[in-house]
Amino acid sequence: GGVTGGEGVAEGQRVWIKNKSSDPREPPFLAGTVVEADGTTAKIALDNWGSGETVAVSESELDVANAVSAELSGGEERAEPDNCDLLQLSEATLLHNTLLRYRRDEIYTFTGPIVTSLNPCKPIDGLYSTERMKAAKPREEDELGAPNPHIYSVGANAYK
Repeated sequence: GGVTGGEGVAEGQRVWIKNKSSDPREPPFLAGTVVEADGTTAKIALDNWGSGETVAVSESELDVANAVSAELSGGEERAEPDNCDLLQLSEATLLHNTLLRYRRDEIYTFTGPIVTSLNPCKPIDGLYSTERMKAAKPREEDELGAPNPHIYSVGANAYK
């Protein structure tokens, strides 16, 4: 991870930093906002658990977060059905996108042609319905949009 290419970070930018805690119950990355940056070090206001804690870290230890526009998403953070569609792709953004989808009972996610799945640990109504099977079918060349991520997508692509 880390900010590269001499771009640096800007005040107000959303970022992820690696959580230094060894507690497995805590998330591996912490979200925050840059409050100060000088090109090498950034001061980050963490927003996990509402602690308001501020930490100073090297900019090389930061992963830029995907921007969220409340106006475009209705106030809800957008989760991409394909990780390849994330503007910023890092371990932190990939895990966060997967977590957002999991919380919405969207347990399947594409990463290119690969489908990843998380065990929901509960029944999900309609998960293996005929409608889901149709939504996972590969699109014809003249149809818009990509199929919905699902284990059915793997089978449908195998017979394509």
